[in-house]
This record gives sequence, structure tokens and C-alpha cells, in this order.
Amino acid sequence: MFGGKSWAGLVVFEGLERRKLMMRLIAAGLFYVASLAHGHAVVTARDVVLAPKDVGAAVQSDGAAAVAGRLTQTRRWPAMAAAIGRGEPGVMVHLPDLFHYAPPGQVGMLQAALRARLPRAPVEVLGVLDPMTKGVFSGRAVCAGGGVGWRRAAVQAILPTHDVVHALQRMDCLRALGVANPG
Repeated sequence: MFGGKSWAGLVVFEGLERRKLMMRLIAAGLFYVASLAHGHAVVTARDVVLAPKDVGAAVQSDGAAAVAGRLTQTRRWPAMAAAIGRGEPGVMVHLPDLFHYAPPGQVGMLQAALRARLPRAPVEVLGVLDPMTKGVFSGRAVCAGGGVGWRRAAVQAILPTHDVVHALQRMDCLRALGVANPG
């Protein structure tokens, strides 16, 4: 089993690098592994660095609070922000759940990533914004920053969108961008 031997449900791994071992364990859904042989260390899911593309599956299995804790512990929030900016598939879907647990020191970076993504994918970004006007990930908070060129591009990207589901986020964002009558 995975290059090791199994005794009574416990697995001893021989000759595998720690990172490869952890990735194989995660892929197999084994989060806790112990060894009977000579005090090998216990490897848990918390030891594995979470890649942005794996966040969706982790949120579904472990919950948003646990995933946000792992992102904080392994200092992976900057990787999440970069993935948001690049528009990696599957990253945006679970962001509203994770936003509630983002450390205050990471909020500005995440807002900047959403801001960078907005002109290229307005519906996608509006979909993850908080509909509450005073939230740190609301349209007002995210769209209030940015330079003149970005603001112009953002307005041009948002104006043609007319998604009823995200109407509050759209209006907040357009107001923050200085559009007088965002209706």
C-alpha cells in the first residue's frame, strides 16, 4: 500500500519523501497515520500545505473554519490571493465561506486580489462579495480602492452585468466607483 507495509490498519512507509508521503495520504483520504516501527512521527492533514486548487474539496470535507485555520497556520493566504487574481478554477466558489475566517492582516491583500480580478470577471467577483454594505468584503470595501484606470475598467465591466442575484453587490460596487445612479 503506497510503497509501504500495512499491519492492522497502520502503515509504515519506507523510502518516501515526507512531502510525497503527505500528498499520497491526502489523495487517499487518510489524514492520520501512525507507525508501529521505532517511533515514526505521526503525520496529520494539518502538516500538509494546502494548495489553492484543493481548497474547495477541503472546505467540503473539513469546513471553512478548519481550512482557514490551515491557510493561516501554513501562511498560504498569499497563495490564495494570487489564485484569485489569476482566476484559478474552483477557488472562487468557496471564498464567501472563507472570508468570515480570514485574519484581519490578510483582508487588504484579499480585497486587492478581488479588485484585480474584477475587470476581467465581474460576475464571478460580484458573486463572492458580501451583500451587506458594511462588510469587509462588500462591494463598497472592495471597489473603493484602485487607480483611475482601474476604476474606469471596472465600471465598464460591471455596467453591462444585470444579474438579479448579485444586484446589491453590483450597486454597492458601482456607488463606490462613483457612478451616480447605478440602477
